[in-house]
Amino acid sequence: MKQLVNFSKLILASLVTFGEQVFKVFNDLSIPEIETCSYYTKAVNLFAKLKEALNRELRSKYSQLVKQADKKRDTIFKGIKHRLRGFLISYSDAERAAAQLIWRIIERNGVSLEDDKYNVESSKLNKILAEIQTPECAAAIKLMGLTEAFALLAGAQKEFEDTYQSRGVDDTERKEYDSASTIRVEFEEALEQLLKYTESQAMVNPTSKWAQAHAQIVTFGQKFELDLRQAQGREDAKEAAKQQSSTNLDNIV
Repeated sequence: MKQLVNFSKLILASLVTFGEQVFKVFNDLSIPEIETCSYYTKAVNLFAKLKEALNRELRSKYSQLVKQADKKRDTIFKGIKHRLRGFLISYSDAERAAAQLIWRIIERNGVSLEDDKYNVESSKLNKILAEIQTPECAAAIKLMGLTEAFALLAGAQKEFEDTYQSRGVDDTERKEYDSASTIRVEFEEALEQLLKYTESQAMVNPTSKWAQAHAQIVTFGQKFELDLRQAQGREDAKEAAKQQSSTNLDNIV
């Protein structure tokens, strides 16, 4: 079976959704020999372990702390952007120039970075904080009275990264259980083997329930891939619109 979906590029939640759909097909068809199929039992067992690990990590006491730390840095960053937008339309040439200097750095790295995934946001935010470490930027930030705000942002970013590094489960649990990311690799391989086996059985006996399973998996797999592409397209369009809006604002000032 040609791989319908690139499992490695899926976020974990999407991979779990796809897996649930695959096993629903097999359960609904009640293939007599399915329980003795080693490919099936291996994939099912790994899927159960994957969901257990995922739920364990979601329940972790650090999950809420990470969310709180992320919200804190997002709030500060949004506040800085709000104040910068005010300076961009200031009557003072010096204030407008100062705001444009800092805004270009933010725009280059991600005006809407607070909407990104944790690690992507951190990468972009760290780049911004690094790029403003010049005498020219320091003077511009001081002129606008944003020195303290950027110091707070840097502190919130460090707080988030420290918390994020401790996310997941306690140290004792880390030693006892495999992480979801570790199990995921095994599950992806097992799922791919199961799908290939299903296709081979369908080719041997086109009228069997294996053939029905293969046909159903291909159908929903194609729809699943299409839905993912459309969702990504909407996200790309949304980001492009935000970037265009920021560019238009820059052109106005």
